[in-house]
Amino acid sequence: MFYNNISRYLRSGVVAVSALILSVTPLITSFQASAQGTATIFQIASTTPATSTLASVLVETGLNSTLNGAGPFTVFAPTNDAFANLGPKAIRLLTAPANRALLSDILLYHVVSGDVSAATARTLTTANSVQGDALAISNPAGVLTINSSIVTTEDVLATNGRVHLIDRVLLSPSLTTRFTTLLDANNTITDLVIDTPTTATLESLVIGANLATTLAGVGPFTVFAPTDSAFARLSVAQRAVLTNTANVALLTDILRYHVVSGNVTAATARTLTTANSVQGDALAISNPSGVLTINSSVVTTEDIVASNGRVHLIDAVLLSTALAARLTAAVNAAAVSSASSVSSVSSSISTVVSSSRTSSSPATTLIRSGGSSSFQIGLLLSSIIVLVIGAFKVLSSKRS
Repeated sequence: MFYNNISRYLRSGVVAVSALILSVTPLITSFQASAQGTATIFQIASTTPATSTLASVLVETGLNSTLNGAGPFTVFAPTNDAFANLGPKAIRLLTAPANRALLSDILLYHVVSGDVSAATARTLTTANSVQGDALAISNPAGVLTINSSIVTTEDVLATNGRVHLIDRVLLSPSLTTRFTTLLDANNTITDLVIDTPTTATLESLVIGANLATTLAGVGPFTVFAPTDSAFARLSVAQRAVLTNTANVALLTDILRYHVVSGNVTAATARTLTTANSVQGDALAISNPSGVLTINSSVVTTEDIVASNGRVHLIDAVLLSTALAARLTAAVNAAAVSSASSVSSVSSSISTVVSSSRTSSSPATTLIRSGGSSSFQIGLLLSSIIVLVIGAFKVLSSKRS
């Protein structure tokens, strides 16, 4: 009897424990699902506004597929500001197809195999990246730091790992060497013009005049580079002339007037009173009150060093007497051409109007014979539309 009771109690206990396990299992499963997150690492990067640049370069390198995979991975994700701190030139070069291998390696250096929480990372001093080079991990004053980059947001959970946002792009010593070599190899005057935010107009005109290759050549050259605001000081008519492909020879000469052969520092320029431009006309150089001035243009930024010379930013477009005369002549010719076109249009419309007056069209007859004012107005508007269409037809036939 005693042993039967013990057996019965044991069986009841087993049943109770089994029921408890079955009831708790869904809760455990639910907790694990929420702890893993609901999106992949790439999906998190592509839907987080602060990491849109990272998402873009992951797509360019094809690593978006990897970070959509099973994992698990831990990604130290640079924010948009972190990428912006590299500078526009670095971004332009890294995203060029020719440099995709370096970009891929830099991105993979931000990835660690496994799901590493911030708490776990604080117990480490180093971790191997998927790229192969090691990451240095520290925790000064409780601030989780990877190399010299601070983790600004910890433990963004994904279905295939987790993401930690960081405030700088990570570069190992070997990647730094490769990155610096790339920058140094692309530091020509053309590169400086492209990457300087205030010389977008000059960049466009240099490309339009086919001088980009020249200014990326061996040199050395010194360029007095007008800023966007310098070009804005020209009249609308002058800017229209310079951007008209029919005037590319004039544009080329004006741009070449801003170039001096040799590597002329601001200090050297202050010792000069004149310099010959590559275009041929002379530049006047002065230094009133220590302000370096070329013709009447002030040098606002001195000595931007390039691999094939240097650039000085100036606040006005330079024109020699001869070039100013050519630009004025081009503006006047454009005005005459425009006036001729307007006169031609006016003459064509007059011809059509005159023709319509001598004809007895139904509309004309009805208007002359009377009728309701609203009906007459409608007919008049219809006639005007016909006249305009006729004028354009005449113009089209003359042009063809």
